[in-house]
Amino acid sequence: VQTAVAEWNLSEFTGDIQPNGGLEAIAQLEDDIFVVGVEETGDLLVVDLSAQDPVLVQRYESAFQGVMALDYNATSKKLSVICDEACDGMSEILDWDGSSLSKSDDLIYERPAQLGNWANEGFGTFTTELACENGGTVTATSYLWADDASSNEGTSLNSAQIIDGECDNPQPQGSSSSGFISGSVAGSLAASVLAVVGIAGALGGFIQQLLTAFPLLHQFFRA
Repeated sequence: VQTAVAEWNLSEFTGDIQPNGGLEAIAQLEDDIFVVGVEETGDLLVVDLSAQDPVLVQRYESAFQGVMALDYNATSKKLSVICDEACDGMSEILDWDGSSLSKSDDLIYERPAQLGNWANEGFGTFTTELACENGGTVTATSYLWADDASSNEGTSLNSAQIIDGECDNPQPQGSSSSGFISGSVAGSLAASVLAVVGIAGALGGFIQQLLTAFPLLHQFFRA
């Protein structure tokens, strides 16, 4: 059981906002540096929470009318900023240089072709190595969208995977599971159409795939 030991009020940074228009997403950038997305304004607030009183490090105006999800890669230091169906599921990528966020490129990314314009208000990625039958390895990135309206025929979670390279019978390293292969396609993210797999129906198999792709989710499932 985890118990909160501190809290911070960011209303002085958000200003007056309507119900359900507040902080919709959060990501940790550094030890005490966090970024939060404001649904109503589309602002990103970078805040330092090392002290009792929060400090606003940066206010970044995203390209969207609202921010619904954030996903930060600590290795590449890139932050994905996602809007939901209000913006046709578009996203942008920002760089974190240790002190501020800035545009990684001049692009606005459309949602994957096979992902409907659903109320995706959660997004996460996980990159790992897959072992091939020939002894080599390839890099695989798994993607997960959480639709809080269950728009896809009652499905709340939708997933996809990009495998970078050619590989026969790819397997997660250190596991005998078939892994997160359903819905996967080979090639780079820029050139590929993601195959979206709704997590519904045969939940047992999909849950195993989900846990393989996102190991940190193990803490939320009981055997």
